[in-house]
Amino acid sequence: MNGKGFSLVELVVIVAIIGILLAIATLNFSEMNKKSGIETQVKKLYADLQETRQQALYTKRPRSVRLSAGALQIYSSANVAVAPQSVITLPHPTVWEGATDQIDFDTLGAAMNESTDGKAICIEPAGNPASYDSVVVYPTMVKIGKRKAGESCASDKITIN
Repeated sequence: MNGKGFSLVELVVIVAIIGILLAIATLNFSEMNKKSGIETQVKKLYADLQETRQQALYTKRPRSVRLSAGALQIYSSANVAVAPQSVITLPHPTVWEGATDQIDFDTLGAAMNESTDGKAICIEPAGNPASYDSVVVYPTMVKIGKRKAGESCASDKITIN
């Protein structure tokens, strides 16, 4: 046999190795894409809650935010019976702690009716690969955190970053 070129077996082995590497890269990319999407949504929630809180403080008018599984509605007053000022669509399912779906900020920028433990807003599923997947609204601040794997959406089950 001539020493030039590749045999069919060598070619098949090389193609198989390339196929395995591509499959691994594709799996990692889809997980990274999901992780990035969840983290982006958490940052957006955090920024919108902080902005609403600051607007209440600067304008000296109470503001409200209402949560639903697929949207965040921001109101320019404490009255949620009127049309919202803006509606932000949330691409990932969202759950929150407590019976009420509303967060009210008073004229000092404090979240009224929230306990000192805070109100948690979490992105589903609980065991997602993101570095942070939750926002906790305390009476005087808003923080980002990571929910413990398999736990419910409660502020005491979230590790604040």
